[in-house]
Amino acid sequence: MEFFLLILISIAVMILVLYYVLKQRDENPIKQNKAIIGISFLGVVSMFIAKYGTNFEMPWWLYYPLPMFLTILVPVFYFKMNKNEIIKYILLIMISSPVIHVILSLFGWKNYMPFIEIPTFYELFYI
Repeated sequence: MEFFLLILISIAVMILVLYYVLKQRDENPIKQNKAIIGISFLGVVSMFIAKYGTNFEMPWWLYYPLPMFLTILVPVFYFKMNKNEIIKYILLIMISSPVIHVILSLFGWKNYMPFIEIPTFYELFYI
């Protein structure tokens, strides 16, 4: 169940980032069902690659970059982003993963980016 919540959180963050980056367009493509379905599929595929890389005890530097590059490159080409949109998107999406990891780790979900150790609130205040 936790894994599917991680997928939903990742997809929601990606949709928010894309909505923000593309908001200057006359018609924001994120408002289309086709775009939401594509982003959701990309989020699921990326999380499954990372999950199976972890399960098969592959080094993180093998299973983490592929989902990262998919998350960066697919939307850039799919939405035909201009240079300013690409810069904003890459910065925000690169920041979003560690931020998601820190927030989830504070509440005890430490497997979003398992190679970066973050203590929980409990560990910070009660140990």
